[in-house]
Amino acid sequence: MKTIDTLYINGQHVTPHGTEVLTLIHPVSEQPVAQVRLADEEDTRLAIAAAKAAFPQMRLSTREQRMIWLQLLHDAVKAREDELVEIMVDEYGCPVAFAQSTVARSYNSFLQAVDLLKDYSFESQAGVAKVIMEPLAWSG
Repeated sequence: MKTIDTLYINGQHVTPHGTEVLTLIHPVSEQPVAQVRLADEEDTRLAIAAAKAAFPQMRLSTREQRMIWLQLLHDAVKAREDELVEIMVDEYGCPVAFAQSTVARSYNSFLQAVDLLKDYSFESQAGVAKVIMEPLAWSG
């Protein structure tokens, strides 16, 4: 049986403070397939703090850098397409065709974001007001 006992927070795999363990059950065989150690409130606070700390640097990223990141996300998900389909089918028993289309939608959404970002205007005119869209702060 697989054991998942880390969380990914602030770029690192860390041991959760939480002690509760959830057993995952295979939807077809109804047999236990994995145990997951769950996060608690402290883990949640750490994850939120990490996201908040990353914001100042992220807001300074350029359109081009964000497009590169989105392309890399697309490439990473597409490279593991077969594995992700297999996981979905195994995890909750969905039909293969459904899993394939879901995974394809997932990686294609990153390309759609790249296409949108290419020509997106972050400035517009609303009457006499000039509207500039930019990230101002992290919100939780």
